Amino acid sequence: MYYWNKDNFEGLEAIASSLQDSTDVKDFSDYCRLRAEGLRQQAFEALSRFLFQALNWEFEKRRNFIDWLLTVQYNNPRVHQLIPQPLMEKLVEPTLIEWMEYQPESPIPHRWRGVYFREFKELERALALDTTDLIARSVAASRLLKDVEYDTHHLCDGLFLGSEEEAESLLEEAFAHIQRLPESENRSSLETCYEQLRHLLDDWLEYKEAPQGTFPEWCKSRGRQHLWWKAVYYKK
Repeated sequence: MYYWNKDNFEGLEAIASSLQDSTDVKDFSDYCRLRAEGLRQQAFEALSRFLFQALNWEFEKRRNFIDWLLTVQYNNPRVHQLIPQPLMEKLVEPTLIEWMEYQPESPIPHRWRGVYFREFKELERALALDTTDLIARSVAASRLLKDVEYDTHHLCDGLFLGSEEEAESLLEEAFAHIQRLPESENRSSLETCYEQLRHLLDDWLEYKEAPQGTFPEWCKSRGRQHLWWKAVYYKK
């Protein structure tokens, strides 16, 4: 079991270790350690004890813990067991909602709701409140590119899902976000994805004007190289 989930287990162990001297979150530290050891039942018992305490914390203490937790998760996406559903549902989401009500001008709860609850308007709200929020901007760019990826993933069959005009708009919006990110591995990755989708969409629009053969054949004959999705169809 360990070999394919190595990053998750090692991440949980490291987080547990970093929290071991903090008495307020000892039960959460125990959850991480026990989950890393594969002791699921005992881990959730520790989580229940932690939630019983944390739900009675004052708002500021809950807010600070949630911000720390979501930041750790964002920076360690492979640690996929860090925030189980009971924690997200009973503590994280209610605290974010309360945070937005209590501090409406703070971009942070909007950013995290956009990141973890896939609410794109919340990312836009976070950026409206703080144009320097790099997490919100990076996630916004990534989501826009993924929308275009979805629209184009059947082009190997000559099918464009959605509207080409809308895809153009999404790419322009993504590019605007990318241009405002600092130089980094993440920006480079987003730029590469943008360029691939930009070339793919441009070729598709050119192909539509005078189609000859299938779209992949048309691209191959002109030396246009693209990474094609492999479509799998199921029959009853």
